Amino acid sequence: MRLEGEERDLRDLAMHFDGEALEVMEEDGAFWLGSSDFAALADPEGIQQRGRQLVGLAAGALHLEFGRFTPPRVTAAVLVDDSGAKKHFVHLSSSIRLHGEINARVERSRSDGSVEVFEVVAPPVQTSEWVDLARNDADVEEVLAILGREDVRWHDLYHVFEIVEADVGARMFSDGWSTKASVGRFTQTANSRRAIGGEARHGHDRFVPPKRPLPRKEAQALVLGLVRHWLAEKAPPQPAREILVDVRPGREQASTVSDEIS
Repeated sequence: MRLEGEERDLRDLAMHFDGEALEVMEEDGAFWLGSSDFAALADPEGIQQRGRQLVGLAAGALHLEFGRFTPPRVTAAVLVDDSGAKKHFVHLSSSIRLHGEINARVERSRSDGSVEVFEVVAPPVQTSEWVDLARNDADVEEVLAILGREDVRWHDLYHVFEIVEADVGARMFSDGWSTKASVGRFTQTANSRRAIGGEARHGHDRFVPPKRPLPRKEAQALVLGLVRHWLAEKAPPQPAREILVDVRPGREQASTVSDEIS
């Protein structure tokens, strides 16, 4: 089935997902979602269910990489016969916020006084890589699925935190991912009904709120930061690339050239 939504958003989605496991493509002005996972499924209901799962993972990865947005919605599925290029597709609509590649310029002096000018190209985003990782890692799949929900609540953030904590333990502190004080403030706020009301993990009042309850926006930033560090261990990001774009003569060299011309 066709994908519905703003063309700009659908093009952004297609830019991030182009692998066998999850691909968004454009054909004759229409957008489609395809996956090799659909080949083993015979009924439309099973295809839609797997499609929702994959779209949820994509939404979680994009949330992690770029921030909040409206998650995609799966509406229908179709099977194309063997004569067509397509096999199984899932219909969705989406609104995705895309951040452009960030470049910077760096200058370094050579021993002869000249100056090298490099353009630093940011590494590619890892949204598609994280989704591929989730196919073989149940913890990553659960984390991305939770973060892909339209309304990520306090108990969702705590659930994600517990998954990461169970895997890495105190290394989140020793490796500098966060501090005990920050995590303590997060967990104390999340557990306290007096701090956040009905959003709290517990319905009783036995948990004393921290002196300064953590705002939800800061709680989300803390958890997303932990997840980024966690995924960087499982799928190390590529380093930024440096491209030499210019070599400028140093002051003494420029002065010598000027004297020779005169």
